[in-house]
Amino acid sequence: MRTLLQFASIFLGLSLYCFSGQLVAAQTVPDAVVSDPPADPAYPATMAWPDIPSHGAKLYSVIYIASGAGPHPTVLMLHGFPGNGKNFDLAYSIRRAGWNVLVPFYRGAWGSGGTFSFTHALEDAQSSIDFLRAPENVKKFALIRPELSWSATAWEGLLLRMRPRTNRRSSQWH
Repeated sequence: MRTLLQFASIFLGLSLYCFSGQLVAAQTVPDAVVSDPPADPAYPATMAWPDIPSHGAKLYSVIYIASGAGPHPTVLMLHGFPGNGKNFDLAYSIRRAGWNVLVPFYRGAWGSGGTFSFTHALEDAQSSIDFLRAPENVKKFALIRPELSWSATAWEGLLLRMRPRTNRRSSQWH
């Protein structure tokens, strides 16, 4: 039976190759994924660890600040359920492409105060947006206001979609 499956797989692969007329070309990997841009000694890429106030608790967060004088567009990168994955590799690549990236940690997760819950996570997402739009943070972190994008998958994408519609005016959805 195993031999039959192997033969079927090989046959299917060769058939697809022969009938397609060409091999599928490999995608080009953007430079920002694998290498840093030229260094800017006056405005090097850096990081900061601001505490974001959210309903009486402090959210631990990290902001990756892009190289260059700025201002820079900014991505709010929400992670999924509390666990091990934090998407820092993606944050570095986005920063290399010239964007700032804020990664906040929900209440009760990774050292943030308070208790984790779905309701709190929704509030924490909005508190993070408010933090990025505050004039003092726009200046401090060289942000382009209101150019703000979100990076989210599955569950955290739902958090962004559930925000009140009045707060979506200048949003780009990714």
